[in-house]
Amino acid sequence: MVKRTIVSLFLCASGRLWGDQSTQGELPRTYRVQAIRSVTIRENGAWNSNVASHQASATCSGFVLGEEDIRDYFRSAARISASLYNHLPFSSCYASGDILFASGASGTWYIDSWRRGELTLRDGRKAYFYGLKARASVFAKADPGYNKPSGAQPPRVAAKLDLASVAMVSVRKGNFLWPVSEEQKNGLCRFELGEEAVKDYLRRARKVSLQVYGAMPPSICHAEGMVQFSDGRVGEWMIESNRRGVLDLRPGGKVYLLSKEAQAPGFDPP
Repeated sequence: MVKRTIVSLFLCASGRLWGDQSTQGELPRTYRVQAIRSVTIRENGAWNSNVASHQASATCSGFVLGEEDIRDYFRSAARISASLYNHLPFSSCYASGDILFASGASGTWYIDSWRRGELTLRDGRKAYFYGLKARASVFAKADPGYNKPSGAQPPRVAAKLDLASVAMVSVRKGNFLWPVSEEQKNGLCRFELGEEAVKDYLRRARKVSLQVYGAMPPSICHAEGMVQFSDGRVGEWMIESNRRGVLDLRPGGKVYLLSKEAQAPGFDPP
């Protein structure tokens, strides 16, 4: 599965739009769109009031993309799943417009300053992207610490998170904040974690890069809740049955995890 994911990312980087697994609202794996014929920019340096980040509207004026920046973004961006897209840091600063492909397909595009991107075809189906290699200088550095106050430096301890120093864990039952699969919505998941199981996962977990995390296919089942560390940082945790995990901390942003040695029942075999 990892090999197939890497191949699909390679095809995307070579200029084709290549789908993930076919899910409702997303372009299927067999769908291809060839080179971009034209790009129209409707909004630039815009501020999205529906996205929760520390960015004020005035800070977005510097996020201005040209037509070639947009072409470069979609030539080099990695196609990602909707699940991973929703786990990435959200930026309030964005640009958007219309796009026409050589195949005749058309739709709209949306790119934010933290490198997330969307394509929406006229029939409503979407494709999601992460532009790690986008060259425009106005993009923020990849995977920023998006929760820190504007202009402030994160505390030095933030770079040395001790996953074993958990002061408190809570487990959320229903009313999930993280994206939920159709199977989990329909009660088909039996994956549950207690507080001690979450602490055990974190003690045994290792931090991984976004690329490693994204190369693993998402699980249809997850558990989630809140966590507080002994250094005072708090945030949300999400752990999938395939042993992937994410911490969304304040301050610090997202930390991606993998715990092959987690002991709780219900995890997929390592």
